[in-house]
Amino acid sequence: MPLAFAAALLPVYVCYLIQPAWGYFHDDGVYIVNALSLVSGSGYRTVSLPSPLFQTKYPILYPALLSLVWKVFPAFPENVLAFKSLSMTAGFLWAVAAFRAIRREPASAAVSFWSVLCTFAAPWTIFLGTSVLPDTLFALLSVCSILILEDEPESYRKIATAAAVAGCTFLLRSAGVALIVSACLFLVAKRRVRCAALFLAISGAVVSPWLIWQATHSASLDRVESYYTKFSYAGGHIFHYPVAEALRVVSFNVPVLLGTLCPVAGSPATRVHAVVNLLAGIAAVLGLIRFRSWSLPIVWTVVYCAMLLCWTWPPPRYLTAILPFAFMCLFNAIEKTLLKARPPWISIVLWTGVVMAGLLYVITNALSLSRLTRLTLESKTPVYTQTEPDDWSKTLEVADWIRSHTPANAIVAANCDPVFYLLTQRKSIRLFSADQFELFYDPDPAKQPLGGPDDLRRHLKLHQVQYLVMTPMKWYSERAPFEEQLHSLLLAKPQAFTVQARTSDPNYYVLKVDPLNL
Repeated sequence: MPLAFAAALLPVYVCYLIQPAWGYFHDDGVYIVNALSLVSGSGYRTVSLPSPLFQTKYPILYPALLSLVWKVFPAFPENVLAFKSLSMTAGFLWAVAAFRAIRREPASAAVSFWSVLCTFAAPWTIFLGTSVLPDTLFALLSVCSILILEDEPESYRKIATAAAVAGCTFLLRSAGVALIVSACLFLVAKRRVRCAALFLAISGAVVSPWLIWQATHSASLDRVESYYTKFSYAGGHIFHYPVAEALRVVSFNVPVLLGTLCPVAGSPATRVHAVVNLLAGIAAVLGLIRFRSWSLPIVWTVVYCAMLLCWTWPPPRYLTAILPFAFMCLFNAIEKTLLKARPPWISIVLWTGVVMAGLLYVITNALSLSRLTRLTLESKTPVYTQTEPDDWSKTLEVADWIRSHTPANAIVAANCDPVFYLLTQRKSIRLFSADQFELFYDPDPAKQPLGGPDDLRRHLKLHQVQYLVMTPMKWYSERAPFEEQLHSLLLAKPQAFTVQARTSDPNYYVLKVDPLNL
């Protein structure tokens, strides 16, 4: 069954890979812009902005790899398929590495197969593995570092290699700090203090150039521009907030984390799916607790989850890297329970239940992936949720109008601004920047996570925005507060805005901004 299900997953991955859309997640668009900056010799900057900023938010390794691919395949956007293939290749290698890492644990071959299979059947894994995002590469290097360190923990050469790889995970995503901390804790617990010191020194040497770059390059304090810089980290963790607000963040993140730690029901379409995923997550935590000796993968899983609980951002996307070990804890606990079941009739009942649950898993996930694949084909955009994304063909239609009907020095504001810069060569900036706590964790409807209409007006005037690109933005939590913010500004300054272009879908249109009346 695992092999048959894995074979059925391959066409889904191919379908996601060949879709033409890119930049729809925003982060992926920024990565492509940063890679273009490196290729063009402009340095590590976000050159798409009206006033190009040094990139101090996203570490440099992934854009640097994209720039190398860009040199081999210089035609854009045709080379986006090569960018996506980098993620998919890393995902395949990650599956192999994760299987090897789980087999080193007290886990059977069946547990290892199902753990890896369920990870790669998860909607987030499929989405991230076929997008221009560093997540699968981050997961691959993390597991490789673990494998190297556990291979010969007494060898200084192996420790140095593992530390260098761990440092590279930080240069892909700052969440790599969890692996560095975990490895040091693991080595200290094994009474190998010198090895821990060597690991910390080597990984620190690898990440220090990036930290020095961040410290020595200025970043904008402007509400929207700061989103693209190191200042976006300021409100990204609970230590930035008072105790009461920090506790609210953690109390919200805990059930969300448990409900997405083992997504056995796929992308939740109903409350039943959400409850099943929550029960699976709780069972995985109980299975983790039952491990008598904590190996490095288990330590990393715990530290990584603790880090996510402290972020002022919902954790589902970022859990993807540890899904193989979370599933391992779940299936290992189930297997041990079955093997220890007594008397025989209880064992028979339990085995029957597990077989039925396995069949139900395959059926429900097949249905879930079928719906997601249909949405992907209809929108020409890879999806990770049952919510319909923006239509790529309509996005291209709007971009074509901007390229044909606006002056070359026009400045555009859009949700996915890098897309419009890359398609039109018009400088672009995002429509908004949100207070993450108010957006996700504050239930007060009176709060304005994006600010009021005056904040939007100042943003448009400060950056000399001449055109607003409006799209449905159904994936984005900022959608509702932005619509309210824009509506209030339109009522206050109706003479400042005129509709310049519409597509066949009225949700996609362009507003011209008159700065004199703003």
